[in-house]
Amino acid sequence: MANTNNLVKLTGLWKRKSKKDGSQYLSGNLTPTATMIVLPNTHKKTDKEPDYIAFVSAHQAKAKQQPEEDDEL
Repeated sequence: MANTNNLVKLTGLWKRKSKKDGSQYLSGNLTPTATMIVLPNTHKKTDKEPDYIAFVSAHQAKAKQQPEEDDEL
């Protein structure tokens, strides 16, 4: 393995399982607004093609809850 003294840590990655088909992938936050996702290359035809492909995506905006009428702002 390479000498880790010269490496720059980007993020930690966690194993995840797709709710859609149960396939496994790796995911981690790069910044407060971006996520890195590493997926197996399911279209690999030769050994010269990568085993995994890394993607960066923007975080999905979560819907904010509307305050109820009794709540004070």
